[in-house]
Amino acid sequence: MKEPMRNIAIVVLFAVGMVLVGCAAPSSGAAPEAGAAKPELSARNPEPALAVKITDLGAAPGPEIPKGTATYEARYVKKIEADGKLGDWKEAKWVELKDKKHMGGEGWAGPEDLSGRFALAFSDEGLCFAAVVTDQEFFNDHAGDGLWQGDSIQIALDPMLDRSVAAYESDDVEIGFALVSGKVDTWRWSGELAGGPGPLADAQISIKRDEDAKLTRYEACIPYRALRPFNPRVMTRCGVDVIINDNDGRGRAFFAEWTGGIASKKDPSCFAVVSFTGGPRPAKPALVGGFRRQTVVVELGEPLEFLLWTNCREPVDAVVETQLVNEAANETKSSRSAITVERGHRKCRVSIATENIQAARYRVNLSLLQQGKKVAPQSSWTVYVVPPRED
Repeated sequence: MKEPMRNIAIVVLFAVGMVLVGCAAPSSGAAPEAGAAKPELSARNPEPALAVKITDLGAAPGPEIPKGTATYEARYVKKIEADGKLGDWKEAKWVELKDKKHMGGEGWAGPEDLSGRFALAFSDEGLCFAAVVTDQEFFNDHAGDGLWQGDSIQIALDPMLDRSVAAYESDDVEIGFALVSGKVDTWRWSGELAGGPGPLADAQISIKRDEDAKLTRYEACIPYRALRPFNPRVMTRCGVDVIINDNDGRGRAFFAEWTGGIASKKDPSCFAVVSFTGGPRPAKPALVGGFRRQTVVVELGEPLEFLLWTNCREPVDAVVETQLVNEAANETKSSRSAITVERGHRKCRVSIATENIQAARYRVNLSLLQQGKKVAPQSSWTVYVVPPRED
């Protein structure tokens, strides 16, 4: 398959009122109609040229997935009724967490003390989850970001499947839900592109406790917008881990965890690899992606570098929009770079040249657009360009 971006630099330059090298119209608005006057830019603060180079780094993930890594196949379902009855899960593949190898913490007395099974699926609306938990005592009086300290479920996602070690990256998402004082409570601890920490908006979750049977049934459908950039209608695989937390009234004593990577440390390199099969594809080619900062301080002449990661099931045309803001000088430089993104998990390097700017503190804003719409919220960082050191 032709790879139009590999080892090809796309350089985009904007100058006052005109495009110098192949690029889209300035981000300030649509191109003027024929015969219309060109918009005037401030003589005090014109929009000077900005050079951006985008280099395809090839397929991702970088690290190989070790042999023996847990795997799971999540199937498409048109819709899940999150009612706690689990009637939609008769054909599901269940993962059992009942052995000592899955248990963390102190004091576990066996499967009757804590054990469980869970299943995953995906629908047109979101990620679907079901679990049946055996637990002698059900207790949770911790709401919000502390709900993990009581009986609860935690799920972590590595959408880019880059398996970062000992830390979450901007694409990684960690969520949880619990029955607190008789009401369902939710929280997202990690998920920069999903909106950051906070409750899960519009999540459909049912949690029902059967005291006679000592069982708790969880059923959920989490909308994709609460899990951005996760979207199995676009991607084919994702890293996943699941925890069942247990509190018998004296704090969280122990927990059952699928693969590791949430409880003791945030480590997506430990996650299971979940593949997504079935279901209709989007009517138009769809894309997920985001940016990561690679440099914070550079000397004049050295590029500011960022990583662009993408995932799609077929080639997609997109645009990278870059802004370099010098707030002290009230000056903004911008560019729009047209690219073609190949299918699968891929990475690109975004380099902003600093030869033609002054040493200063800058704000860098990066956006990935498809058909004029942002694929994810704009990424923004503070960076520093300093004078070169004298030998």
